[in-house]
Amino acid sequence: FNGKYAFHLERKKEGDPWLIKQVVMEKQGAINPIAKELSRIGGEDNLRCLIQAHSEELLDLIASPSFVVVKAESIVYKDVPAIKIQFDNPHPALKEPGGKFSSIQSGTLVLDPARNWCLLSHIVQCKFPDADATVEAEFELADKTAIFPVPKRYFAVRNLSHAKYGKILQTWELVYD
Repeated sequence: FNGKYAFHLERKKEGDPWLIKQVVMEKQGAINPIAKELSRIGGEDNLRCLIQAHSEELLDLIASPSFVVVKAESIVYKDVPAIKIQFDNPHPALKEPGGKFSSIQSGTLVLDPARNWCLLSHIVQCKFPDADATVEAEFELADKTAIFPVPKRYFAVRNLSHAKYGKILQTWELVYD
């Protein structure tokens, strides 16, 4: 039982997956945990997921003084010509001067050069003050040939190893219509 919020679930027919239709908060004006998490992964701005790895915008990630490209290669990713970038970004899991925090330590980015270098997928290793995580995400575009990318589906898995709470597995699937 959770006294802070409750979910209203629905499904179209028996055997279909349950969908969260509403989150009811105990206190008026309380922060909705689903909205907070969707905001973090870019769900409130549907295009944001195409320009950020985990919760960090690509421009901020590559601007980090510790960011180094280890390998870059042309590949075909789900029938789309793409560029695969492997990188390292080693740094302490602390806030930078000015209050900015970057958790991403290394990973792989798959970018679509024909669609403004949007992300098609990523796997990143993250370090937090009290946890380590691996985040894998993939994106499906509504039209693989359109110049401007419009997401159709976003799917991510985060494997977290937390000092206090142990192992945590989180998954997200956002489907846009």
